[in-house]
This record gives sequence, C-alpha cells and structure tokens, in this order.
Amino acid sequence: MHPDPHEGIQNLAVTGTLMGEECSGECTIEYVPETGEYRVYQGKSTITSASCSKDIKFGIVFGSDDLPVKSSYKCIGKELIGDIETTVWTHSEDRTDYTFYIGDLCRMQRMVVINEDFSITGDLME
Repeated sequence: MHPDPHEGIQNLAVTGTLMGEECSGECTIEYVPETGEYRVYQGKSTITSASCSKDIKFGIVFGSDDLPVKSSYKCIGKELIGDIETTVWTHSEDRTDYTFYIGDLCRMQRMVVINEDFSITGDLME
C-alpha cells in the first residue's frame, strides 16, 4: 500500500521581521489524522531575531476537494509560485492575518503571517 501523498510533512523556510528586527526560522506543517470529511494540518514555527524568538502555531482545515474550508477561509485568487499555480486563501484569528498559497494535494507553497509583533513569509523547501 502506498502512503497517501496528502500526509507528507511540509517544511517551509521562514524569513521576515520580529519586533522590528530581521528574523528567520523554519515551519513544519504536519497532517493530523482525523475521521470524517476534513484533512487537518498543524503548523509549527519558531522564528528567531538577534534579541528574541517566538513560537507560532496554527491549523488549516481542508475539505474533500483539497481546498481550505470555505466557511473559515476566503479565496482571493490564484498566483504562480515559481511554476506552480496556487490558490490564495486568507484567514484572520486572534489579531493575526494568515495568507496561504495552496498547490495540489493540500501542499502549502507559501504562507504569509502578520500581526503587530511580526511579519513572516515561509516558502516550501523541496
């Protein structure tokens, strides 16, 4: 039996600003086995600047169509990331704005996360 390609771990290289300083880190997005009609992923990132670090956690829920659930996320269009066509989805929670660039098989090609303390962009590492 072949593993489900939706269940692979996704790693993103993260850069941006944290408390006004340049920062970097990595983000890991893992599939969370669920029952029912949804695919749930948990994202965890640690970003570090010269004087501080921050842990960021988020979830993203996909429907059976491999797209984020429309009741929680808003599709704002399509964009090419390299040569991969993505759909762009936004979500706001706890004064944090998320933008997810989703390719095939629920693969996050890019994410942008912004709040009053930080602004980061993560790009998928292959």
